[in-house]
Amino acid sequence: MVIVITIIGILFTIGGSTYRNQRNQFQFNDSLTKTLEIIKTARNYAITSRAYWNGATSEIPKEGYGVYIERTAHPNGTDNTGRLVLFANTSTSGTANNQYDNNEGFEEEYLLPLDTNFVGLIGYDSNGAVVPTPNNKVVILFRPPLADVFMAYNPTALPSTPDDVLEITDLEIQLKRVGAPATSPATVIKMNRISGFPEIEL
Repeated sequence: MVIVITIIGILFTIGGSTYRNQRNQFQFNDSLTKTLEIIKTARNYAITSRAYWNGATSEIPKEGYGVYIERTAHPNGTDNTGRLVLFANTSTSGTANNQYDNNEGFEEEYLLPLDTNFVGLIGYDSNGAVVPTPNNKVVILFRPPLADVFMAYNPTALPSTPDDVLEITDLEIQLKRVGAPATSPATVIKMNRISGFPEIEL
């Protein structure tokens, strides 16, 4: 009887561990899908000239739509998490126009789940050199009618001119499942200013 109970306990332990890993992997895959979805949605909105409700009337944002990405410290103190904000790019001037932090232009917010480690947010210039990240914040803008892409670091507010920020040509969003083996590589979502299409690379 003792042997049987011991074997059952071992099986339950193995089964529980497998279930947790599968659940965490499912949630991680879902966060990858949602991240891609938000970026693609902003691009599609810009191409189709989607109207934005500003609280009083509907207007088509002349500057298209964008995605604000922020990498922040994880509550557990060892990893990093973050958020993505889909917004209508209604204005590009003035330090008060943080359209991803207030009601102006705000469309949708997605917070990465706690089991997703935001490993890195890395940008490259046109020569392929890494552009240092000053504050782990990036903004991606899709401008109509062809959804031309503008990506930059340090978006305290959307700039009146591109000179106010650090423009980048390529962007890597590196995510990893919390609890994954240390030797396993991060999953990378890549953005290129020329192609404008986000791609996943393992």
